[in-house]
Amino acid sequence: SAKGRRGVTPKSVPFAIEDFLQTDAAINPGNSGGPLINLRGEVIGINTAIASRTGGYEGIGFAIPSNLAKKVMDSLKSKGKVVRGYLGIEIADISDSLAERMGEKDEKAILEKLGLKEAEGVFVWGVGDGAPAAEAGIEAGDVILEVDGKKMKKAEEVAATVREIEVGKKVNVVIWHEKAKKTLTVKIGEQPEELASTKRYGEKEGGAEVDFLGLSVQTLTPELARELGYENQKGVLVAEVQKGSGADRAGIKEGDLITKVGMRDIANVAEFTQAVKAAAEKKGRVTLYVKSEKRGRFVTIE
Repeated sequence: SAKGRRGVTPKSVPFAIEDFLQTDAAINPGNSGGPLINLRGEVIGINTAIASRTGGYEGIGFAIPSNLAKKVMDSLKSKGKVVRGYLGIEIADISDSLAERMGEKDEKAILEKLGLKEAEGVFVWGVGDGAPAAEAGIEAGDVILEVDGKKMKKAEEVAATVREIEVGKKVNVVIWHEKAKKTLTVKIGEQPEELASTKRYGEKEGGAEVDFLGLSVQTLTPELARELGYENQKGVLVAEVQKGSGADRAGIKEGDLITKVGMRDIANVAEFTQAVKAAAEKKGRVTLYVKSEKRGRFVTIE
């Protein structure tokens, strides 16, 4: 009854590829792995999941499309494992939902911040350490407009396109970076089973403490910037993170550099605390752009 369904796989499952067929055909426990057949007797999918509060069939089921299942089968037969193309990015559609996470009023407001006239492309929320995207120069806050000559409008389009590209192939990726279009060449990697943990380090010194977030910060000085590898950057350095706090749960560590609150650039402790206070009072949550040695990403703390 529908194609391209997402949000079916539990959030605890990392790097899930979601492109499900939705069906009203009866799927019950024990049917997973069986074929979904159309009225012409053709196998169009592999039954996978149901939407249910009781554990039994309640009218909505999901199946993996047969073309995707066939590619997985062929990869298992030829290589002994599933091989998918990989950029190493976290992405999100440009929408009111993204605007809310970023502390902006609506989609129009975030488009104005980005310098885009319309909601084209896909927002880069984070970039993994040493990932192909990072090596090519893609950064969190960029917008992906095209991948290998194909225009991108939705996050699932980026995921579907990249996973089908041969590992090792170099492709052009057109991005919107700092209000200008830019073309980068990216060498597609192989999606790893697990991403390595991010190495972080920093100085533990006194600074402004923000109870709402559970961290203390200090203005990044030229000396600290040289020592920690943040040359020619502005922001506040995370000096301490309270265990179990919102910042801790979001993965923020001592030595990280915060350069934005939402879409607003910050250069010192005063600007940071002011922006955090304004965002918290307005939305009850704060989105920060956090950098470590090799990775930049947005995180939301509630």
